[in-house]
Amino acid sequence: MCGIAAILAFDDKTVLNKCTLENMTKEINHRGPDDEGFYLNDWVGFGFKRLSIIDTSYDGHQPMSDTTANYVIVFNGEIYNYRLLKEELIKKNYKFKSNTDTEVLLNAYVEWGSSCLLKLEGMFSFIIYDKINEEVIAARDHLGIKPLYYFSKNKSYFFASEIKAFRNLIKFELNDKQLYEQFLYAYVSGQNTIFKNIFRLKPGTFMKFNKQGFVCENQYYNINNALMNKPSSSLNLEEIKNDINESIFKHTMSDVGYNIQLSGGVDSSYITAVLSKEYRQTLNTYSIKLENSISDESKYQNIVSEKYNTVHHSYTLGGKDLRESCIKATWHYDIPLVHPPSALLMLLCSHSRSNSKVILTGEGSDELFGGYNSFKTLKLYKYNIPYFFQHYGLIDIIPNIPALNNIKNSLHSFSVGIDQSSYFPYQKFKSLFNGLNKDIAYRESVVNNFDQLADKVFASFQTSYLNFLLERQDKMSMAMSVEARVPFSNHLLFDKLNKISFKKKIKPVPKAILKKLAEQYFDKSFIYRKKNGFNVPIGSWLRDENGLKPLFDFLTDKTFRERGFYNHKNIYSLVDKHLSRNENNSIYLTNIINFEIWHRIFIDAK
Repeated sequence: MCGIAAILAFDDKTVLNKCTLENMTKEINHRGPDDEGFYLNDWVGFGFKRLSIIDTSYDGHQPMSDTTANYVIVFNGEIYNYRLLKEELIKKNYKFKSNTDTEVLLNAYVEWGSSCLLKLEGMFSFIIYDKINEEVIAARDHLGIKPLYYFSKNKSYFFASEIKAFRNLIKFELNDKQLYEQFLYAYVSGQNTIFKNIFRLKPGTFMKFNKQGFVCENQYYNINNALMNKPSSSLNLEEIKNDINESIFKHTMSDVGYNIQLSGGVDSSYITAVLSKEYRQTLNTYSIKLENSISDESKYQNIVSEKYNTVHHSYTLGGKDLRESCIKATWHYDIPLVHPPSALLMLLCSHSRSNSKVILTGEGSDELFGGYNSFKTLKLYKYNIPYFFQHYGLIDIIPNIPALNNIKNSLHSFSVGIDQSSYFPYQKFKSLFNGLNKDIAYRESVVNNFDQLADKVFASFQTSYLNFLLERQDKMSMAMSVEARVPFSNHLLFDKLNKISFKKKIKPVPKAILKKLAEQYFDKSFIYRKKNGFNVPIGSWLRDENGLKPLFDFLTDKTFRERGFYNHKNIYSLVDKHLSRNENNSIYLTNIINFEIWHRIFIDAK
């Protein structure tokens, strides 16, 4: 796991210099404090910060060249099947000077070109310079676990693992075209970001350049392709179990050990059980105990730890910890915090690093198996009113009379398959913001490929919502120089599970397949309890002077009052009703507070 940066200068060569690359990588030093390196020629420049995990010797130094010195790579991530690929390449007479997956990846590109991406199993973003053909390729893994951002300026391209690496190169501006998506869903998905003219390379995609400039962008993998096939009626639980367990074990590949981020939920508990029981691993588990919260899951964390004899590390955190860390977390996150407790994950990683620079987490399981409450409604998908009216084109037959106009407008505004992951009911959203134009083109382009509501919802969660979760986990762990690994977020698992009928995943309960497999490791009372998630008591913490209540200052000062896109009167009404305990408006208020904190750090700051 590392931080990478690159400059491709096609016209103005003055932008390409080591000083600029040093400044870019300095901003992401937390991603790789173990080593650094640089490479420059007349139009390509690479910068690199290393967090050494595989072959911690200097042999893993980057930028790395192949034995012919005709190819150069900077690479962030892990290739979990690199040993198999290495054997295949050795048979083709490739020589290796290290035990790294980086060198395997580089030689795989030398041998197979961009087709090597189809052979990779892992999480990665990388950039390779091909001196022979004077080409550069920039690529990102199948699901988008590892980030890669870019912008272009004066016919040059700049790439980095985090947006803050660009702060001395481009004036950060608000992408106001995406405010609708930012506030309604709390995350700008796809290629766009909340920064104007700064983009992310989409998952499963690569870009190519030659010495004259941009050549092409290609998608080599689409997570939703398997959903487009006719669902399979067969369900081989033993085969699914073996594939999941194999993926979990592959993610333990490390020369510096690993930890488990144990929430107490089914996902991380399953990872713990498999590694302990099936692979006889001695485990260190790390957990958060929520201070004074009925949502605290430490009871279940302790059940798992005691059952599988882990070395358990539990840290009590509360509203004060969240308030004191939210600005630092926002800086590391690059974008507005989506879930308020994200900062607590960062704090947990600061503790786990004392034992290992690697931690395994459960991200991706709910999207893979259908674990959210939104999936419960799919049992009644034939009776989903917005879906029914939109699917059969019935909205426009509703008479244009005042009594029905609100209903008609709501049906038009509801984005079927997308709004299941929104943070605001649409009417509440309309009352709090002014003049925001609807632009959710990427989200719509995903769900428009499907006719059935279930497929739309799965596709939306597996792209936009999963991308947010993976981005959060990457940024919050790497802030503390820790590599987070996500065994359920394996594209091979998605390809297999997406071919199974959604009914088999959500009946009799959401995430039915994984829960059935978990019965081998836990009591049913543990598995089938009400889903909690990382549900922190934000509502009460926002009323606590020692907790989050001081953050309301962001909603009352002159800077906030001068923002043109808020309905200040209605927002202040939300605050008053929340503080008086008449309503719990925490989900709306924290969304706005988090945006304000981000705006002041990245946009307002000189």
